[in-house]
Amino acid sequence: MIPSTNKIGTQRYEFVLVDASKKQGTYKNRRIYIQVKNGTTSLKSNDYTSLLSDKNEELWLVTTAGSIDSDKSKKIVQYYLDDSRNLIEKNYSINKLLDFAFDPHNTNILPASISQFVKYFKQ
Repeated sequence: MIPSTNKIGTQRYEFVLVDASKKQGTYKNRRIYIQVKNGTTSLKSNDYTSLLSDKNEELWLVTTAGSIDSDKSKKIVQYYLDDSRNLIEKNYSINKLLDFAFDPHNTNILPASISQFVKYFKQ
């Protein structure tokens, strides 16, 4: 993970995940840009999609109580380019994220701070 604060100037994303694995079907040095806003802060995808230059990159926009592109139903959105360089958008439910976090099978892969948070909510 490379925080954007390590770059010269102000970046439009929180950090970049770099997948350097050599798994089958995984692109070499895949970059995943992530921008997260807490509270009612909204995001506009046009401010971020220019980060995508090839199919080896993804963009994730997340807002807790705001909206994405003025659509209050959009809270977690993934963007990527297909083989024809068309921009693809996939919306995810916050409930999917919560289901993942609260699934006991995922406990070992969650950061300690999230595991502790989940533990308190289960009580």
